[in-house]
Order: sequence, then C-alpha cells, then structure tokens
Amino acid sequence: MWLHAGRLMRMLAVALPAVVMVPQVRADETAIDEGGAAVVARVGEMPILRAELAAILRRTGGEALPMSGRRQLLEAEAVEQLVNERLLQQAVVAERVEVDPAEVASMLKAMKAQLAEKQIPFEVFLAQSGRDEPSLQRQLELDAAVRKLLLPRITSEALAATFAKHRREIDGTRMRASHIVLRPDPARGDDAVTEMIRRAEAIRREILKGTVTFTDAARMHSAGPSRSLGGDIGYFPRHGVLHEDFTRAVFSLGKGDVSQPFVTPFGVHLALVTDIQPGSAAADSLRPQLEAILVRQEIRAILDRVRAATPVSFSPGVSHFDGPADESRPRKLVVEPVPGG
Repeated sequence: MWLHAGRLMRMLAVALPAVVMVPQVRADETAIDEGGAAVVARVGEMPILRAELAAILRRTGGEALPMSGRRQLLEAEAVEQLVNERLLQQAVVAERVEVDPAEVASMLKAMKAQLAEKQIPFEVFLAQSGRDEPSLQRQLELDAAVRKLLLPRITSEALAATFAKHRREIDGTRMRASHIVLRPDPARGDDAVTEMIRRAEAIRREILKGTVTFTDAARMHSAGPSRSLGGDIGYFPRHGVLHEDFTRAVFSLGKGDVSQPFVTPFGVHLALVTDIQPGSAAADSLRPQLEAILVRQEIRAILDRVRAATPVSFSPGVSHFDGPADESRPRKLVVEPVPGG
C-alpha cells in the first residue's frame, strides 16, 4: 500500500471539501426542523438544514452577498457539498465501516495541537467554522470512515493503471494545438451556446471532409487573436497556463485529432493537436499526484453509485445544479420558484 493515511486526509480536503468542511447533523437533531422552510434539500430520507447551508456561506463570504449570480453560485456549490456528504454517509453505512472512538479522539487532539501551533484558539476556530465540539467530532468520525472506505482501493495496481491513463497530465508532456473559438451572443440567452455548438459542428464537418483546412477555417471563423496565425497557440502543459476546460479537452486528443466542439468560459471551441512533446517523469516520482487523481476518481465513483440509487430533491428557492459534476457538459444553475412568490 502506497498511500499514507495522513496524506489521504489532506487529499480528501481537496477532492471533496464537504468531507472536512461541513458540520454533520444527526437524524435526531433534525426532527424539530423538518416541518418547514428550515430544510433546503433531501438526500433520500436525510434532510439538509438551512443552518448547515448558512454555515458554509459564512465561511465562503456568500452570506453577506445580495441574491445575485455570484451568491447563487456559492449557494449551489455549498448545497452540492452537503449533498455529497450525505451520499458519503450512506456509502459508509452500506459498507458497514466502523471507526474506533480512540481514533477520533486522536484526530481531535492533533487538530487542537495544530491550531495551538498557529496560535488559533480552539473556540475561535469552532465559532468561525459554525461548529461545536460534538459536531466536529462527528465530522472527524466521517473523515476517518471515508478514509477506511478508500484505503483498500488505493493499491499499487490501481496507481499503475492511473499512471497509464493519466501520465500525459502529470509527466511534463506539452501539447501544441490550434483552435477556433466562436463567441456566443449574450443577447440570444440560453440558445446562444447551442447555436455556436451547431455552427462549430458544421465547421468541423467541412474540415474532416477536406473542404477547408483547419488553418483556413480558423482564419475565416475564429473570434480569437490566434486567427491571424491560423489558430496556432503554440505549446502548453496540462496545468497552469491555459484554462482547465481547454487543456482537459486538448489533452484527451491524439496528434492530428480535431476535437468535437467543447465549451469554456471564453466560448465554443474546436481544437487540432499539431504536435506532442512527451514528458519524461517516471511513476515513482509522481506518486503524490497519482494518489490524488485516484482518490478523486474513487470518491466520484462512490458518489455516482450512491446517487444513482438515491432520490435527491431541493426546496423551492434554493440554488442548486441541474445534476452532479460532469466534465462532458457544462452544468446549469437551477432555482425552483417559491409557490406564490
């Protein structure tokens, strides 16, 4: 087993913020609040309380914002964290994962020591995070349970398979690409992106038929500054230079491939990979990155499996996404109207 338990806990904080950020509420604590507006969502029979949502929004700064697009986005992200937490709780119960209370006590002691080193009073930490000590202990118990759930899946064989699948993303590989970007007209509303995707599909068909080269198509159609270069944007690594949505799509292609249309915050794109410079980093030197990728994959697989069998509903007026995270499509914010509102 490669993965040290402490490093897994740190990766959980990145892979799924709900695992370490959200205060838990036991079923017997929610009963008094289940009759009215205090419930913002339900995951199966498990309610999510407005007080839990408010605690996250206080930490992210969303609580002080007016009800705007930014506030709705922060609320939807917080609701998603809470939904994911409930789904993980169900997975832990289904797998009959048990946690030794002594392990939780040790985790709490270590947390208090870390706070003391940073000269942060424990009471201040609790107040800022919207918790009390019992709820924090329950959160740590869930953290430990999720770790136990994941550890058997983080094997040397799984890590080797992850390296084979994702090595381009982390071994220093650089891609050279050209792209065509089409800018949706905001005045067209929700139809704007759909129209640009259709236009990009038509351009792609012409390129694949040989009616026009990618270079000439970029000069004719692209709204980006690289159109004067036939769409060429040079070499770039997987992370840290271009937008994540763009590099993720390009790094899934082979040399000479023309992508399907994909969407980023900058518009609708077609991309052509013109060259690949392979990286040279070996698997052993990339162990932390491989572990992080595998942890994210395993958490996503658990969440997808449990959610497929669990009804999730949202109260009117609560911002949420139209589905779970999915790299293949952009998600939409949804706010069901309040009856009579």
